[in-house]
Amino acid sequence: MMWNSMIAAVRRGDLAHANKCQRMQNKMLHAIFANGFNDGVHKRLLKYVWGFDLGPVRCPISEPSDQHWKQIEKQLDAMNYREFAMAKF
Repeated sequence: MMWNSMIAAVRRGDLAHANKCQRMQNKMLHAIFANGFNDGVHKRLLKYVWGFDLGPVRCPISEPSDQHWKQIEKQLDAMNYREFAMAKF
């Protein structure tokens, strides 16, 4: 929803809204990459935002540790990322 909202905002000339969305995405990316890259975080992020449990990752990708995910989740919660990502603009 957020990416579509951002594209629609650019098309209608609402650059302030597009900028707001982009800044939130940048914060989210910083939160998930601050402790190193892990593809498994992306699956956890889908579950965090949308509630989709896609099961465990497959080799050679590893699951993020619970401690690592809790750090990410704490940062995402602090910025109300779930609500922002699910918002209808």
